[in-house]
Amino acid sequence: MQNFKKKLEFYIMYFSFKGRKKREYKDFENAIKKLEKLSTEELEVEYIDIKVKYKYKKISSLIYGIIILLILNQFLKFFYYIFENSLKLINLKGNYAEMGKVMIILVTIFSVILIILALIFLINSINKLKLLYKKLLIIKLVRKEKENK
Repeated sequence: MQNFKKKLEFYIMYFSFKGRKKREYKDFENAIKKLEKLSTEELEVEYIDIKVKYKYKKISSLIYGIIILLILNQFLKFFYYIFENSLKLINLKGNYAEMGKVMIILVTIFSVILIILALIFLINSINKLKLLYKKLLIIKLVRKEKENK
């Protein structure tokens, strides 16, 4: 029972704000310790490497984001056209009304899936940029500390 209680507390704390901040602080400390072990030249190389990755990711994310939004726009225009024609089919009698309802459901499902996939890509790209920027700031901090010594 005690073991279950500890596991439950661990999982609750793992997802809590306090638990996340504690893990982030430990990661921050570990990154600083690792970077402090590097020589000045190695730190400069690391800084340049992360800076280049960050700039490349920033530009490529912007370009890919614009491309995805343009493609998404075209698909949604196409789906709107199908949706409009499906509404016309619903007004007809017979099998066409059922086919129109099915088309509306399919178009809605595909539209939602496309929007969710685009959002996932954009959020993932932003999170990667955030991590690279965080690494860049940590390296800057360590460089500044080494310069002051």
